[in-house]
Amino acid sequence: MTEPTPEEARSATRNAVRDILLGTEGQMLMTRVAEEASLRALTDFMLKIGMDTTSPQAIIALQNDMQHLRWWNKFVNSALLKIILAVVGLSAMGGYASLLARFKEILSP
Repeated sequence: MTEPTPEEARSATRNAVRDILLGTEGQMLMTRVAEEASLRALTDFMLKIGMDTTSPQAIIALQNDMQHLRWWNKFVNSALLKIILAVVGLSAMGGYASLLARFKEILSP
């Protein structure tokens, strides 16, 4: 049996790595690595912005905070819409009243 040349060894190694990465096991490995990396990145991000994700109570508190923020966002958007409608309505009524007063002034003898 003869020793493979360095080029043959590199080629065999490349082929083996390609087979591992492209095969089902390789795909499962890459999926597992991607999931672990994303979990670490998300955990690091949450810790950097001051949110503890290590205990179930902290996660429940975070979910409650997000629900409250969602409610507050809907409330503020609803109030803003009502304020805009009120301003537009008052402006329209003011314009209508001034037109009526002007017509009354013009038509009165």
